[in-house]
Amino acid sequence: AAMRVLQKGGTAADACVAAAAALNVTEPCSTGIGGDAFALFYNGQTKKVECLQGCGRSPAGMTLEAVQKHPDMAGRTELPPLSALCCTVPGAAATWEAAVKRWGRLSLAEVLGPAVELAEEGFPVA
Repeated sequence: AAMRVLQKGGTAADACVAAAAALNVTEPCSTGIGGDAFALFYNGQTKKVECLQGCGRSPAGMTLEAVQKHPDMAGRTELPPLSALCCTVPGAAATWEAAVKRWGRLSLAEVLGPAVELAEEGFPVA
C-alpha cells in the first residue's frame, strides 16, 4: 500500500497513512481504526519537527460538572476504571486525515485506496 502511494507521487506521510490503513485490514487484532495514532514529521526544508497527537478525546459536551454528577461517580473522587466515563473517541482516523492534509500530496481517497482494495478483494493469508 505504501509503495503504491509513493509510486503515485505521494509523500512519506501519505505512505505512512496508507500502510496504517492496510494494516487495519490485514492485521485487525494488532492495529485498528478504533485506536489512537501519533505522528512525528521532520521537515527537511525548515529543519523542524512537527507532531500530531491523535489520542482519544472526550465528547464535546463533557464537562467536569457532568462527570461529577454521573451515577458512576457516586461517593467517588476518582474515575472508576471500568466506567464509560473512561472511554474516549478514537483518534486514529482524524490523525490520518490531518497528516494527509498537512503533509501529504494526494487526496485521502487516493491514500486509503489500497486498503479499500484489500478489504473489498481480500488478500492471501499465510
